[in-house]
Amino acid sequence: MSELGNNFHHNIVGTTIFTNKITQTDVKGWQINHQAASHLVERLNKQGFLATEVQTDFFTPLDGSSPYTINTIPNKVIERVKPLGYDSLLLVTPVVSENYPFFYPGYGLQTRYFFGKPSTCVYTVFLVEVYDLQSDKKVGWEWMNAQRGPCEPKSSNDLLIKDNFDEYSDQEKLEIRRRVEKRVIESLDATLDRLELFH
Repeated sequence: MSELGNNFHHNIVGTTIFTNKITQTDVKGWQINHQAASHLVERLNKQGFLATEVQTDFFTPLDGSSPYTINTIPNKVIERVKPLGYDSLLLVTPVVSENYPFFYPGYGLQTRYFFGKPSTCVYTVFLVEVYDLQSDKKVGWEWMNAQRGPCEPKSSNDLLIKDNFDEYSDQEKLEIRRRVEKRVIESLDATLDRLELFH
């Protein structure tokens, strides 16, 4: 299951807090949750596991970035999934981290200015957690992208920086979506490899 959510964060971090800007847009049509979960299902099945996707939307744009709300997601998911008869649960959840204070949970586009020079990247911020549904206990977890961080700095410097996501054209939004999808899948692969489920 993926609870990365349907909320795209467009975050501009200025030289001072007075120049910071954050906009949030509901991008449910991108189906990031489904893409993330179906990718994990495909990888698990190739390794001999019997895995299927369960879809939910417990992490919504209305939840913002509240650590409390995010911490309630696993219990909601387990309550939803356990009656379905699964043995284990692989869950992707957004996360708030003091190590990455300017990255909002889930995914988005961030631009940071250093002495007037921008550094822009598409990012993802999540945990992958493994639960034993017989005992309701977490038996494994790993940070996004195998602890290499939410994004590659300056990797999207070719994108034109605009004040908020709504100002981008449809074509520009499509390109940002493509990069988000790529970042999510690459980060999931690195994180899953670090979990060593296949060894």
